[in-house]
Amino acid sequence: QFLYFIEKMSESSRSTYNGTERTETDVQTVVTYSEAVVPVGSFGEKTIGMVSGFMLLVNNVTGPGLVTMPAVNSSGGWLLSSLLLFTCWVASAISSTMLLEAIKKMPGNSKFEQRIEFTTLAKHHFQGKLKWLYVITLAIFLMSFLTTLVASVIESAQTMDSALIEIFGKSCAFQFHNDEKADVGTGSFGFVCVGDESHSGSGTVDSPFGDSAYVISIGYILVLMVALPLGYWNLDDNIWVQNFAFCGLCFIVFEWTIQCFVKGLHFHDSEPTNLPVVGSDLSSVFGTILFNYAFVTTIPSWCNEKKVGVSISKSIWCSSFLGTIMFFCTGIFAAAAWDFSDGTDLLAKLTDKNTSGVAEFTKVLAYAFPIIALVTSIPIFSIIVRYNLLENNICGKFWANFWGALFPWFAAIALYAGNALNYTVNWAGLLTIVPLNFILPAWFYIQSLDYSFEEPEAEGLLNTKNIYTSSHNINDDDENSPSRNVVTHDDDDDEENAYPEYSIGDEVDAWVPGHQWVPCTVTSGLLDGCYTIESDDPNVNERTDVAPSNIRARKMEEYSPREIQEEEASEEYIRPEDKLKHGVEQRRMNALQAKLDKYEQKIKDLQDEISVFVTQYPGEMEQQRLKVLHQQEMRKLQRRVDHLIEEMERAKQGNMRLTPAMKDELFTALPSSVTNKNKVRIAWSLIVLTTVINIVALVYAIV
Repeated sequence: QFLYFIEKMSESSRSTYNGTERTETDVQTVVTYSEAVVPVGSFGEKTIGMVSGFMLLVNNVTGPGLVTMPAVNSSGGWLLSSLLLFTCWVASAISSTMLLEAIKKMPGNSKFEQRIEFTTLAKHHFQGKLKWLYVITLAIFLMSFLTTLVASVIESAQTMDSALIEIFGKSCAFQFHNDEKADVGTGSFGFVCVGDESHSGSGTVDSPFGDSAYVISIGYILVLMVALPLGYWNLDDNIWVQNFAFCGLCFIVFEWTIQCFVKGLHFHDSEPTNLPVVGSDLSSVFGTILFNYAFVTTIPSWCNEKKVGVSISKSIWCSSFLGTIMFFCTGIFAAAAWDFSDGTDLLAKLTDKNTSGVAEFTKVLAYAFPIIALVTSIPIFSIIVRYNLLENNICGKFWANFWGALFPWFAAIALYAGNALNYTVNWAGLLTIVPLNFILPAWFYIQSLDYSFEEPEAEGLLNTKNIYTSSHNINDDDENSPSRNVVTHDDDDDEENAYPEYSIGDEVDAWVPGHQWVPCTVTSGLLDGCYTIESDDPNVNERTDVAPSNIRARKMEEYSPREIQEEEASEEYIRPEDKLKHGVEQRRMNALQAKLDKYEQKIKDLQDEISVFVTQYPGEMEQQRLKVLHQQEMRKLQRRVDHLIEEMERAKQGNMRLTPAMKDELFTALPSSVTNKNKVRIAWSLIVLTTVINIVALVYAIV
């Protein structure tokens, strides 16, 4: 009855979706990108703004790993821990943006209008004979998120029990089993209570009920009652909770840092157990720090519900940087103030009565941390698990809610006692974090760029500053545009471009934005789809490559700009060529956008027809054949869309007017000045670097 009430509450909060009214007797459905038919309102809407999204991402970066950082610095040393921390920050930010650019290149998603989750992208790339890779990806994805959920549940419940002992003198639980070596309590079945005698122990275990007791405690039940209902909501419904959690998290970290300074920092203590430069035990360093950057796989869910035009790069880089600063400050200063050589986390240390130099207010915040930071992150990960299961048509809404919102609470019972949390965090980080958050996003990014090597003319000039190359009709109303001199690939016209051939020494014109045509000389014949030219014009490199679509025979009378804008005497002086350049490029950008919208509308029409096939003709062979043909046509159209976006990136000027949708379209993981070949090299470097770190960590932990 409780779960039924929660689900009804969730449905009532989603009474409308895209302006469509819902009733109990008329439940509408939608078809997802992976052809799953789900009830309307199963996913959130695009309502998350810049500030709210920033707060949400910071909360995703931090979490249960925050309180384990002092023990990491104490065992592994502050130097290696800090270097690895900031390396993982840069790698995770690049990986996140690469992942979103790969998602943006999915057919019909250039403006991030489709809902594409992480596992949806894996399903798109791992098809046919590679389908087994999709199954493995889905398995480790669920393993990673469920581990994070279990860790948050355990940390929250243990600290809640400690708070109850601090306030009321005891906490009780229903005990399933407890062997004879249990630290606290006797017997194997029944109710058991623990008091101050357990809470004031050595602090070597995190659970007040000992390291051998399997219990369902009052703290566990209280945390469940707060977090479970939120897990049945959608991501955008939880934003107000995330805003509150972010403010509380910042205040807690700030207060803990101040308390560390008040206690006294011992960077050069006579006993090198507080904070060594290089520690003797590195087994937990790699796994725990990697676990802290498991947020990359949560990025697609945020992107699916962010407002149009919200800056993706700023949101990711700034939020991950603030999260890294929190990890750094908490780990360094707490390890310098107290001794964490026993491996306990920060919450257990602050709430232990044997720990000296802890103010009462600091202890209160330690008890509040699970509610403010951890409990509010539990529903977010539950929602993301549900989104991925529904989007990929793995199961229905009931079972998606079960695996995302309920199963972690059952699994947490088995790991509740003792220090099992630390081992769980370590090994989960070693086995799942690198493949999911670094290797696969970079690999998907590489796959999304592969077409550039098959069609070099689409990539344009590799070594020039301003020259455009395009086989597309860029500006139909500009008679001097290169597109007037070529045969384009509009609509269903698949004829090859027809270009005149030029020889070495021929005097030609080359297209330059703002100047249109400049005189050049051909210095090399057609090689790899480009001519090599020389020019004395300052807007062109001395020797550069240019595609045939942007070369024409010499026309001496057309070197000056075609349009001249008159200046008024009262205006501040601006060079006429600068004004003209802005006007020409703005028109070029608008023309490209109009053509791009036409292709995207065709893709949307094909997707609507596929939705009809899925809902009205499931399993029919003829409809399945048509669906495959539609998908092939969508991929062709998306390739043309990607080419147009590349042209828009090169045409963009600093003061150009861009709509929110255009900002999303022009998003790139790396600067547009970086060639596709170099982008691939950077992605492979990311894969190699993180793989080496992961292998070293695994070998060290096993040995």
